Amino acid sequence: MTIIYPDKEKLKEVLREEVWWQFSQAMKDLVDEDIPKVYELYDNAKWTRTAFTIPAGTPAGYSPQARSRRSYMYPELIAYGTWPDIINQYPEIGSVYLGFEHGGGVYYGSAFFQLGKTGSTLWMNARVAGKGDYGKYLNILNLMPSDFQTKRHYYTVKINRCNVEFFVDGKLVAVIISSPFMSDLTVSEEHQPYAIGLTNGENPISMDTLLEVALESSPSSDIVLDFPAYGFKISSGDPLPARIYRLYQWETENLLAGLTLTSGSVTSHPVPVFGYRDKTIFFQADQSGTVDIEVLTQTGNWRTYYSDTVSADELWWLKMTGDAVLARLTYTPTAYPATIVDAEVVLNG
Repeated sequence: MTIIYPDKEKLKEVLREEVWWQFSQAMKDLVDEDIPKVYELYDNAKWTRTAFTIPAGTPAGYSPQARSRRSYMYPELIAYGTWPDIINQYPEIGSVYLGFEHGGGVYYGSAFFQLGKTGSTLWMNARVAGKGDYGKYLNILNLMPSDFQTKRHYYTVKINRCNVEFFVDGKLVAVIISSPFMSDLTVSEEHQPYAIGLTNGENPISMDTLLEVALESSPSSDIVLDFPAYGFKISSGDPLPARIYRLYQWETENLLAGLTLTSGSVTSHPVPVFGYRDKTIFFQADQSGTVDIEVLTQTGNWRTYYSDTVSADELWWLKMTGDAVLARLTYTPTAYPATIVDAEVVLNG
């Protein structure tokens, strides 16, 4: 049997325009002439397979940007690139935004990484806003790779039904939970393993992707950002993807599994459980003890949801039936040293 493959030009004629947008995103050989079919460019922005360029002389106050021509449902953006040095190399830049917006204006709905500066102090925010609220900022500069301004990494923003997740090289660095009846709350910031916040803002379920540079002054020479168009991949996604969270010690990179206690108790970093139907916690240690499961309430307090005793060297598990925003685990052994063998949360639905 002979298989005949249509050439790309013929395929463009046959496919509907919306399908072509999706198809071109998946193509490894995306060429420069395809970029305007997928993205709209504003304020002098030039984007090729290899770089995002702002020409010399672009006026101060402009925001050169690229936006996808279509929106995506519960979208996921994976961008491969290098953040610019906006202190020394490109001082004309005030901020760089990477993620999603619902049209123009952050208060209509937005979720993005935002690199910025205050004087000579650099910062990196995970930010979510929407429905008239300017939203939540979480400073995640300490969670970025040390070479994020000199080497390419993968940056992911995922819009979910109940939260927005931010990843770097596949590692969660921030999660911001929609909580319209609560004042914006920072639960953890600038600490491992990931930042956590709650926001009044609520995002639309359909958004378009965004790469934007806000200019504070006009550049005398071209600004070239190492965010190539071929490194941008966008798709619609699962409204609330199943997740497995390994439990870490509060605000550290220490996994509970493998941790040995010589005294006292240990409390885990919280896990975002809001919106999930199935929430199962697994725990095992080589010493018996007490496990307390706490949840965060809308008053900003941690309250005990469930308390139980665990036996040495036996798997303990709890399927949470009640709804909650965040949950955490505290283990207090009856004897020391005590080594934790397993500690994780499985979320589904």
